[in-house]
Amino acid sequence: ALINVLEGSSIPENRFHLLKDSVIDYPLFLPMPRNLNVDNPDLSYGTLNIACTNLPTIRAVKAVSLNFYYKYHLRLNFDFMEFHELFETIQKDAHRETPLYDIYLYDSSWFHYLQNTGCLKDLTDDIYSFPEMRRYFIQKNLDNCSIKDRIYGFPVVGGTQFLLYRKDLFQDPDLCQAYKKTHNISLRPPVTWKEFNAIARFFTQEFNPDSPTTYGTAIATGLNEELALEFEPRLWSHGGSFFDTHGHLCMNSPQNIRAVSNFVEALSYSKSDLYSSQDVFAEFSEGNVAMIISFTEYAAQIQNRSHSEYLHKNGYATIPGKTPVNVGWHFGVSPNCQKMAYVSRFFYWLHDRHNSYYTSILSGASALEYPYKNHELKKLYPWIDLTADAMEMCRSRIYPQKTQTGFLPPNQFERVLCEGLRKKPATPEEVSTCLDEIQKNTLRLMIK
Repeated sequence: ALINVLEGSSIPENRFHLLKDSVIDYPLFLPMPRNLNVDNPDLSYGTLNIACTNLPTIRAVKAVSLNFYYKYHLRLNFDFMEFHELFETIQKDAHRETPLYDIYLYDSSWFHYLQNTGCLKDLTDDIYSFPEMRRYFIQKNLDNCSIKDRIYGFPVVGGTQFLLYRKDLFQDPDLCQAYKKTHNISLRPPVTWKEFNAIARFFTQEFNPDSPTTYGTAIATGLNEELALEFEPRLWSHGGSFFDTHGHLCMNSPQNIRAVSNFVEALSYSKSDLYSSQDVFAEFSEGNVAMIISFTEYAAQIQNRSHSEYLHKNGYATIPGKTPVNVGWHFGVSPNCQKMAYVSRFFYWLHDRHNSYYTSILSGASALEYPYKNHELKKLYPWIDLTADAMEMCRSRIYPQKTQTGFLPPNQFERVLCEGLRKKPATPEEVSTCLDEIQKNTLRLMIK
């Protein structure tokens, strides 16, 4: 019934229903379901083993995977692991004659390294020989796993970065008046990173005792991949890059110095011991911070965690500088996979319009275009409207790739970069020295 409403709604209905039920507080004595023999191995033709990490979209795919089993009598075994473990697992397993996994979930920033090192099977002829299989993807997501018209993955997680802020605070008359008096500009979702820092400072009690929030923002510094994603939009917005115009590594530039200085200042308006994005979500959900940068992939999770008093007070906007990171996750296939017939059925099933709705309703961020054009889902998840425009603005992460003996794993460069950022250089001279150290440490990796 829900799918019928979604598909049949060309014009959104102007109504909102908040459903509350106390039934969960009472024990329910339901009759046992009839025996479907789903555990009988005789009904299962085989199993696809999937190495993945714990993302909302992947959890949503797993939640609806019983439908895949009923349709094809194929089981899906999801093996969840941390980012670094997943990356290492792919590198090892892809070169096994008999791989432990058939399918690997990989981040778009890993793609070139995995493709260059022979870890991904070319799916162009096996999966994308039918033109319709290339349709309905958001083109940016399909481009993220393609090289010269050859496709090495199935886009499964889409979305983009966005600004999540406390709309009630940004619309509070007293706060608006106080901010305008101090900064001579209206309080609004920031459009530049300089303005972001000014607002973050205004909402940090250490610098403004009258602030209703303890901190202006929340930035996780424990995981390299998350810290790099926080920094890089600031880098690009300031005109910075990891390379000069000739393609040579060039960390110490005036633009990069300004970007690092801006980022280090932002860290002073955040709680200092936030390890991961989950800690950031907790800070925002509990009303401790005024705004954060996150991904549409996590938006529903943040909203679901929010205390009821903050639930309808959240606002959504494009990130400052309008240079979000090009993000996405893809299902790749082991080069030695012996189950391509099963893999084809799985990808065809994932490509279905209904499944893109199901995973979106279950808090996922589809790489297909269907959910982003649906009026009912836009009402349910207002940040969906930001995705199309942000995808056009986003920029890809380009890291040093080649070494004297092969290729540099992207996580090694992110480690060197983030080790420098965590030192929090304060003055332009300290920032310059820090960037020189990042350059030297990166070059050491490249000559190994």
